[in-house]
Amino acid sequence: FYCSQPGFEPHQGNGVWTDVWSEVGPCMSSPTKSPSLNPTSNPTSSSPTSSPINTPPTANPTSSPTANPTSLAPTSKPTFPPPTQPPTIDPEFATLLSKFPYSYPYTRYTRWLELESDKKSIAKSLEYTRSSWDNLELSDLESSTFEHLTDEEKQNVKALGLDETMWDCYMNHYNGNSWEDLQATRAAQYYEILGWEQASWDEEEGATVPDTDDMYWDELSAVEQEAAESVCFFKNS
Repeated sequence: FYCSQPGFEPHQGNGVWTDVWSEVGPCMSSPTKSPSLNPTSNPTSSSPTSSPINTPPTANPTSSPTANPTSLAPTSKPTFPPPTQPPTIDPEFATLLSKFPYSYPYTRYTRWLELESDKKSIAKSLEYTRSSWDNLELSDLESSTFEHLTDEEKQNVKALGLDETMWDCYMNHYNGNSWEDLQATRAAQYYEILGWEQASWDEEEGATVPDTDDMYWDELSAVEQEAAESVCFFKNS
């Protein structure tokens, strides 16, 4: 304001201007309308401004990315850490799995419509249909022990996730074995609890099958259910 006054001459010993000088500091010239291409030899003022100058951001950010990414190398660690907890399993189902003598064949007990395409193709090559797959013991293949399958059938069964012990227990339930074979695999002791003996198992003349063979799961006693689980039966099988 004072610099714009024609009579402002701070070098004079005028008392009025001397007072103004002491209050407002040196006179600051107004900027030119156009910037100079050459820098001034001296700064306009030797005194720092009382507050820093904050340049406001541009009205709109640029939409173009930088010419080159900062780095082509991947980060050393993933941005998001993996989950710390393993997937949960139903406690009741976990208890059931612990009762079986061999690993549970998840693929074989997956419903037909939920099978992956490659697994379904393998099942079809074993002559499974939707009905014989979803309804256990309908497939003629399951009446044979693993030993009596062809080499191609064994290969396909393994591709479905079942080895020999799993197939004989879960799929065949040792029905393709003689009583002598059952004793060798120690499965005979569980079938004895279910009322079987050598004569009835080997279908000797005059022998009858035990009542448990025609019972629903809930009709079996707790001991009988445990014996059935030991030869890979369960409520829905």
